Amino acid sequence: MLPWIGECESLCATIDASVEVITDPPERIATVVRSYLAFFKDTQNCAKLLIHERALFKDRKKPTYIEHREAHRERLRAVYQHYIDEGQIRVIPVDQLLDVLGDLLYGTMFTNYFSERRASVEEQAQGILNILFHGILSDEGRRRRPAE
Repeated sequence: MLPWIGECESLCATIDASVEVITDPPERIATVVRSYLAFFKDTQNCAKLLIHERALFKDRKKPTYIEHREAHRERLRAVYQHYIDEGQIRVIPVDQLLDVLGDLLYGTMFTNYFSERRASVEEQAQGILNILFHGILSDEGRRRRPAE
């Protein structure tokens, strides 16, 4: 087995274990963000392996990380649709939510790796969650700009 496949499985197991007993949807999302950031901070070799995979296996259609993300998509789609149905998350396309959150975390992981960012996991998680949960527009800004 290639080393990064095990790392992707370890990431999923770490996140699943971190939210196992949490029932509050916003707290589950916050815990996923923290667990993801902590995993890549503690397992810095994983980012390096993902980069090497793209360099060494250019003919692959999708990186292993993306394949893993897609393999869990249906399960995550059901979870987030349930949160929407409960009224915990506003009505938005679930695939859009999964793509934006996934890309935000994936990009943060690579930015941290390349820039050697020293912000704590909690500091970064709070920044991401602030924007994710509250957006960037004020009430006045939202009134001026219709939802797209």
